[in-house]
Amino acid sequence: MNQCKLIMFDLDGTALLQDKINISPRLLAALERAHRTGIHIVPITGRPYIFLPPILRTDLPWKEICVLNNGGEYRRFSDGKIIDSAHMPYYDAKQIIELAAKYFTPIELTVNDKIMMTEADRDRLCSFHIPALQHHIDHDLMAHGHFADDLNQYAEENCPMVEKLTMPYVPPKFRRALFEEINRLPVSCVWGSPNGIEVTASEATKGNGLLWVCRYFDITPEACMAFGDSGNDVSMLKLAGMGVAMGNAPDPVKDAADLITDTNMEDGVAKVIEKYLLNQYISDGRNTNEHNV
Repeated sequence: MNQCKLIMFDLDGTALLQDKINISPRLLAALERAHRTGIHIVPITGRPYIFLPPILRTDLPWKEICVLNNGGEYRRFSDGKIIDSAHMPYYDAKQIIELAAKYFTPIELTVNDKIMMTEADRDRLCSFHIPALQHHIDHDLMAHGHFADDLNQYAEENCPMVEKLTMPYVPPKFRRALFEEINRLPVSCVWGSPNGIEVTASEATKGNGLLWVCRYFDITPEACMAFGDSGNDVSMLKLAGMGVAMGNAPDPVKDAADLITDTNMEDGVAKVIEKYLLNQYISDGRNTNEHNV
């Protein structure tokens, strides 16, 4: 890759630890050192702004901008203001809501910095008893969830544009059919987790997010190092000068990357930054999972 001028990293499963809240001290130190060399540091996530973890609301020296909703929104950290966005028209969102109902899949609507869903879908989501969803149910929905009797009616009356639709858990028997039906529509549909689908406007992808950030800082994609672990990261990993998949990523994500590192719980992101950008790689006694570039 060209001399690195930009690091972009996903949050859940990549930069965040398993608690979905914290970033390890080692990674924070590596990011700060990279920042001091003149490299821009930009988080890129499927989360909306309201779901950013507390660590990203502290006074970190490298915070400039962040990419949210899989490339559907760009905000400054300094004041939280939206710089640019790619939101979905209501009439496209309406079709997704109807497909979720057809396949008995709970769905959430991200709009105006809040999460809307029906109480019936919240109860159905809880009934699956999926450990990976517990943080979302206990923390995200508890703090930011709002309920409507009819999601389509609410969206029609209040939301000419929608930021994102999320199906946190799609029952396995419906996954292929639902994914295929959504992909026939003019939207971006990706697996944000092994069990869940995220739907945004067709332009709202992490690949386009990387290109937007490169234009913002007037650099080329070849000068970007990008990290991710899920299906929504694939377009970004393919465009970056060095796309790095986490050790905990599924095989299709690893196949899209130039390099595979250790898991988020083994400081995989920090190890690559230290080795390739800081020349200060610190061995912790474990064998890394990195492939040669």
